[in-house]
Amino acid sequence: MSGRDAVNGKNFRTGIVRLAYGSMVIVLFFAMAIAPPQASAIKLHSIVTIKPTFTIAAYQPRGFYDYYRNTCSTRCLTVRLRPAQYTSDMDYAGSSNALKKIESLGISDVVTDEQVTKNPSILASYEKVIVLHNEYVTQAEFDAITRHPDVLYLYPNALYALVSYNPVSNTITLQKGHGYKGVNDAFNWPPSRSTKDEYNTSCKNWQFEKASNGSVLDCYPEFDILHDAKLMSLVAG
Repeated sequence: MSGRDAVNGKNFRTGIVRLAYGSMVIVLFFAMAIAPPQASAIKLHSIVTIKPTFTIAAYQPRGFYDYYRNTCSTRCLTVRLRPAQYTSDMDYAGSSNALKKIESLGISDVVTDEQVTKNPSILASYEKVIVLHNEYVTQAEFDAITRHPDVLYLYPNALYALVSYNPVSNTITLQKGHGYKGVNDAFNWPPSRSTKDEYNTSCKNWQFEKASNGSVLDCYPEFDILHDAKLMSLVAG
């Protein structure tokens, strides 16, 4: 027999066990505390930054870029999100410096591409969204980002190619964009139609350009972001 009792505001599972030894019967009563369900992630800030986990995966060895270089077949267009090998290209494409800087300042919560894909409404609970070099996104993620009223696109070339996400195998697959299937800008999103700013890594005289739902930095700030106080003040603002 078992049940639940409220004892001092806590849940317990109770029960009775009967043990027979010959003609003697021993009755044991037990009460076991039940752990409360785990709470969901707690929102700590009004700003959220999206870690470009899909883009990091795309740049791994035997990934999308080996296909683009014609050194691998289309099988390289499906890649795991947690690759066994990490490279400097993956760090650079994944906005590693910016993410470390933002986390060190404690100004923003951080979510991943797959979290936004699974739960697009998560962005709506924040006042401001920071998009890094999220070059590869799902349709659900693209819609959630572009519908938010205040987005800071800290890297050019974001929202450029369409991928699908398989949560069972924890993989992404390129669907369209980056020249695949004859399409460059998969979403025809105005700020990503030109990729010239992606190659401006010096960030001299940088400025933010207007987007329909925020602003886009006109250079690739992976190095400059480590020491540019003015840039970081705008990111945190």
